[in-house]
Amino acid sequence: MKYLMVLSASALCGLSISSTAAADEWKHASNNSNVQIEYRDIAGDVLQIRARTELVANNGSCMAAFVHLFNDTERVSDWIEIATDATLVEQLNPYTRIVHTEFDSHWPISDRDMVTRSIWQYDAESEALRIEITNASEEKPPSKNVIRMTDVAANWHIQATENGTVQIAYQGNSNPKGNIPRTSARTSAITAIEQTFAAIETYITDNEYQRDYHSVPCLEPHLPN
Repeated sequence: MKYLMVLSASALCGLSISSTAAADEWKHASNNSNVQIEYRDIAGDVLQIRARTELVANNGSCMAAFVHLFNDTERVSDWIEIATDATLVEQLNPYTRIVHTEFDSHWPISDRDMVTRSIWQYDAESEALRIEITNASEEKPPSKNVIRMTDVAANWHIQATENGTVQIAYQGNSNPKGNIPRTSARTSAITAIEQTFAAIETYITDNEYQRDYHSVPCLEPHLPN
């Protein structure tokens, strides 16, 4: 059963598993040459995942497009695995959003939801975008017959490079609650993050996202000489 928990202005993935060690060593997980994925077990029965990829010039080189994509709650089900709906709870300022996301887990596993707070920062000098996601369950009461995921934490780092590419790095974990077998949880989480990274590469080029977002510019790529 797949559980992909992705912020509307960001995304994250993590599954609850058993762990006897405080934190295991990172292990290689992906056979996809375009996305490098590693995982480890950490204290609190949580599977932590980190992933990275690199997009070529003119294919996701607009830095602001990432913010527009992550903020587009109406399209969240198009590119986030098993997400059925996302609703903006509150826009605190141009840089901070609270979002409620729902996930269809399929019988016999109960549906899940989560409430997250996403904060983004852009460094114009280094041309780097950082997005931090944390749990914000206190902002919206849980619904009946839906399990609320808590202990959510994730970070995205999106970096323009000198050779005209954009590097994307993600690290995240959460606690979906309930009992999920270790092997299927790990396999599903890795598959979900691979599919999400592939979807980002597809949707990030949409024309509607190719524009500035407040202080985040739609940069021209640094094409190599």
